[in-house]
Amino acid sequence: SEAKHTPGLWKHHTRPITFTLVVDDFGIKYVGNSHAQHLIGTLEKYYTVETDWTGGLYCGIQLDWSYDNPTRHLDISMPQYVAAKLTEFNHPAPAQPQHAPYPAPPVRYGRAAQESAPPDKALPLPPEKHKRVQKIIGSFLYYGRAVDLTILKALNSLARQQSKPTTTTLANTNILLDYLASHPNAVIRYHPSDMLLQVHSDASYCNEPESRSTAGGHYFLGEPIRTNQPIWLNGPVHILCTVLKLVAASAAKAELGALFLNDQEVKILRLILDEMGHPQPPTLIHCDNNT
Repeated sequence: SEAKHTPGLWKHHTRPITFTLVVDDFGIKYVGNSHAQHLIGTLEKYYTVETDWTGGLYCGIQLDWSYDNPTRHLDISMPQYVAAKLTEFNHPAPAQPQHAPYPAPPVRYGRAAQESAPPDKALPLPPEKHKRVQKIIGSFLYYGRAVDLTILKALNSLARQQSKPTTTTLANTNILLDYLASHPNAVIRYHPSDMLLQVHSDASYCNEPESRSTAGGHYFLGEPIRTNQPIWLNGPVHILCTVLKLVAASAAKAELGALFLNDQEVKILRLILDEMGHPQPPTLIHCDNNT
């Protein structure tokens, strides 16, 4: 039956088998080959089924399992996706490598650091270039969420501008494409862990137009915290990257706003993990308390 709180997650009542279903892709977790064969046999009564016992591809994401490596791990990637999209958008390779997906805001000191960034007064884009910006953002959103988390902030900022894009928006979009051309094969690596959800929460104060601030969260499945030991990090299972809806009165309040949003996401992930068979103790959220 389908899990109560997690659409697309299914569990057998008596057999040790769980699977996720996205359109026509099954990702199956099982203990014992006979239980997997039972599920496959049931599906074959009604559908044509293709099986991949290596578990090498799911929802367009390549999964490279290293069970025999001493440091056992899983690498996920989407090879050739960026190259295909750059060809589709007819974007040439940059003359110089681009190592940042989006321009950094200018450094401001003192009172100016608390002021909102000036509005963009550049010329608006014609309809055909407006459409191009929208297509680029849409094309790379899934790629960013799946395997290249470094571009999420750039996509977030560009998406907020796409209703009224300017020549500055187009220039920043081209910087993103240059970055992807310079770093086309992002990989996320996961290591075995105790499946304990942890979060790093942070905020960037007043870094968006209209005095808005950015909230961020890095979610991973790790190990228990040990005294005088560094936090053991793992590949992210989720990233929060959004702009606070309200204007924060200070950097401290922006941090609290980010913490609140991350708390909301944690509640959902705790339910998912519990239904996957990994009940959670109180979740640790690491945040900056020096603001």
